[in-house]
Amino acid sequence: SSGAVHFMQLFESLVVVVSQGSVRRGHFSPYLPAEHDDIMEFLDIGTEKKAIYLVRVTADDPFKDPTQIGELLQLIQRLNVDYVNNFSNHLFPIGLDLEVFSLKSLMDSRILFNNELNREHVTLALRQEAKYSRAALTGIPSFSDVRLTIDTPEDLEFCSKIALELDKTDQPYSFNSLY
Repeated sequence: SSGAVHFMQLFESLVVVVSQGSVRRGHFSPYLPAEHDDIMEFLDIGTEKKAIYLVRVTADDPFKDPTQIGELLQLIQRLNVDYVNNFSNHLFPIGLDLEVFSLKSLMDSRILFNNELNREHVTLALRQEAKYSRAALTGIPSFSDVRLTIDTPEDLEFCSKIALELDKTDQPYSFNSLY
């Protein structure tokens, strides 16, 4: 194995093979220690794939919106900034957090702000240091009091109910389908 992410890709492939459309959906829940050098995973993958931009998502949030990833990629390219997200303006529910950033900026931040906190939290310097330009998605009413994450048993129950309702439809998921 050449890192946790590559190892997880093996399991992702297995889930695809096991899945049988809407008859049997494959599921996989990876767990990684919280204290590891996350920034190097992003730098290694970005360098290996010759990426210009990287997308960061978290595993305990089951309702990431692929259309928002596309919107963030368009935003970072259009504004030519180092970093964009959908949570700085506190509009989206907790759990839809997405970040897009340039590989070049991440490499730079790893060199200039090389400490344990920045290595673990990957984009901390990009979000906080004045050196980096930033932008965020805007234009929706605030849903910041809604939790679409799984941190508590109550979160799990709430998200499970939403997942069951979404499973009843053949429509692709997007955040807009929830409100």
